[in-house]
Amino acid sequence: MRVGSLIKYYRLKRGMKQIELARGICSISHLSKIENNSYNGNEETINLLIKKLGISLEEKNNHHERFIEVLENFFLANLHCNDKLIEQIYKEFLSYENYANLTTLINTYHLYHYKYYIYKKDMEKISSMESFLLKFKNSFSASEKNLYKILTGNALLLKNNPFKAKNTLLSLMSNLKTDVNVVNSELYYLIGLSYSHLREYEKAIFYSKKALDFFQRENNFIRILHTQIVLSINYVRIGLLEEAKSNYQSVIQNAQLLNQHDLYNQTIFNLGLLYKKKKEYRKALELFIESEQKFDTNSIPYIICKLGIIELLFHFEADEEEIIKHIDTALAVSEKNNQQKYYLQAKSYKKKLFSQVEFYSFIENILYPYYKKNNFSKEAQDLAKELIDYYSSNGNNFKKASYY
Repeated sequence: MRVGSLIKYYRLKRGMKQIELARGICSISHLSKIENNSYNGNEETINLLIKKLGISLEEKNNHHERFIEVLENFFLANLHCNDKLIEQIYKEFLSYENYANLTTLINTYHLYHYKYYIYKKDMEKISSMESFLLKFKNSFSASEKNLYKILTGNALLLKNNPFKAKNTLLSLMSNLKTDVNVVNSELYYLIGLSYSHLREYEKAIFYSKKALDFFQRENNFIRILHTQIVLSINYVRIGLLEEAKSNYQSVIQNAQLLNQHDLYNQTIFNLGLLYKKKKEYRKALELFIESEQKFDTNSIPYIICKLGIIELLFHFEADEEEIIKHIDTALAVSEKNNQQKYYLQAKSYKKKLFSQVEFYSFIENILYPYYKKNNFSKEAQDLAKELIDYYSSNGNNFKKASYY
């Protein structure tokens, strides 16, 4: 921190005007040049100004060291997903905003703030911070550029753009050795997550295992659980069901120990999906119902859980009124959250309840085109298979069956 910036910072902190501080020491214009770092000032003038401000070199150093400590603690708390500690440090972190602007750590300060918004999934503030950081991008150091790319990749995943996220993150791979502490763990995890979203299962598993190794060495317990979930999801996709089941059971146990309630509930739901894949439908339904009771009733996971319950209730030929109750709830919450995908899925179930003809007409003319248009390739593929079965079994439209 340059001495002029230091003098200005403490003058403002003391509520002094330039005329007060300069009186008896130097002219106001001279002080202004010192504060703007356009003139260094001689040693005697600087010492007089510092003395009048009532600060010492030791006080300045202690303040700066505490600022660095707060930055490090805040970043580590975010990396370790420590909710309680993050919020504890955040208030003190904010108190250094004016001071940060006077130091060489200003870019780091803003990048850590960006990471906080990403962690909180605050999309409005993420967008605002992205616009702000673009102005300073060219002044980033090498390590700041690496962190910026990692955070950008993370934000792209939140925006449901895994392809661009993957490419942004992979471009960092050549920098691993030069920035080991900041890059390795989170980078591997986010690349694995990107490949998981893109349904490139083997690559998702490869990078997630790399991330898991680093997180275990760092004792980053929450991220270990996150990575085990990504691994389990992709184990299920390639048919390694017992490996996935073992992983999920480990996550459930440790999530309880660490009081990670949301993580526990999400894993219960994922385990239900595994049992559904194994055609153990009764166990799957029990787990979905347990999850439904714990999810926030206005959240997207709650909608997804509802849709899973509805599908299984159809399988068990449950009471029509019970199914309608679940469908209407899914429709209402989807509409409230502007979740068109889930709204259309719930609507298709309502059609299915009353008319097979209307149901297949809806998925053919509304739901399938929506999936295709919005690049939900797996969902579109599943519907195509359903339409093939429908037109083949009717025996009167092999042309459409062939098309799908």
